[in-house]
Amino acid sequence: MAASIPDNIFYFDIENKVTDVGSRLSIAKEVPDELEIRIDNLADNTVRVYLKGNKAAVDRFYERLKTKKLGHAQHHHFSEIKPIDKAGCFGVSTDRFFHKLQCEQLGKFVEVGTAMQTDVASMKTSIDNLTLAINNLPEALAKAFKESK
Repeated sequence: MAASIPDNIFYFDIENKVTDVGSRLSIAKEVPDELEIRIDNLADNTVRVYLKGNKAAVDRFYERLKTKKLGHAQHHHFSEIKPIDKAGCFGVSTDRFFHKLQCEQLGKFVEVGTAMQTDVASMKTSIDNLTLAINNLPEALAKAFKESK
């Protein structure tokens, strides 16, 4: 029986406007079952992808991912894959990552919904004012017509 290949943690960065464009969701859709994943936004233009699993599976995923569209990210580039030699208390848990990602995405929907409430209230005021002006238009036209004679 061959010895099993131990699971290790590897990481790589993807850069060039890859945040707030759906790239983490796109990457998460592609992860195979044999790997654990965690993706963190590092800066406005960088995400770091952590993968836990054997090196062959990590390499296959990395190469396949480079051929995929990552949300609305354009002209992005990948750094080299690097191992994390000493993880210490650092962990990679797909379940935790997905839960965090779901919460972040739901938060974005709440923000949009809250902003829409303000917009809808403003539109309602504008519509009410327009309705009032339209309702008063026949009387205003009749008065103007009468005064012009």
